[in-house]
Amino acid sequence: MRRVTYATFLSLLIVACQDNPKTETVSFEDIAGETGMELDEISDSDDSLKTFDNSIHGQFEQAMSQEFEIDSISEFHVFDRYSSNESNKTSFKNKETVAYGESNVNPVANLYYYTFSDSTKTNNAFYNYLDELSIDASEPIQIAKDVESVKSPPLYMIVYDTVIVTAEYMCEHKEYNWRPFQDSLKKYYGASPKYEVELNCGGPLKWK
Repeated sequence: MRRVTYATFLSLLIVACQDNPKTETVSFEDIAGETGMELDEISDSDDSLKTFDNSIHGQFEQAMSQEFEIDSISEFHVFDRYSSNESNKTSFKNKETVAYGESNVNPVANLYYYTFSDSTKTNNAFYNYLDELSIDASEPIQIAKDVESVKSPPLYMIVYDTVIVTAEYMCEHKEYNWRPFQDSLKKYYGASPKYEVELNCGGPLKWK
């Protein structure tokens, strides 16, 4: 009698389990795979990705993106006065810091890229720019002539037949070595510019 009762009970238990199946659960590891990132972290990471076009300027930005935070600039620049075919104004903020007094700062280069329809328009913009620099220089700035004193923040400029590229820095960031950045500009825009100018903080201005 006991054996029949036990068998009956077991049968009823099996039927009850079949009528009430367990709800399946999915673990976080199954969703995230091997990344170990939460879903909102993945979303934030995707939103922060910057895309680069296939232009020379886009290729340069992409090459610098591991070392610099890159952002667009909307402020007016003197070259905006002249008729250009294309312009691009971009800031490059280094992810590392350098000493400035008792604090540290992230060095920033503001890069200005302009293309012109012909060499005449390029030269017109370039020569007028030099005339404006001459206002605060110890003597008029002339092609291929170094000038000892110019009351201006540092800059580096390369000029081609129809392209002008200018990197402008801050005196506060003078401890940073911008040479590799400038070498990269020539690597992407052209190793043999028509003119190459470098100005330290307050001078001197030198032609390369």
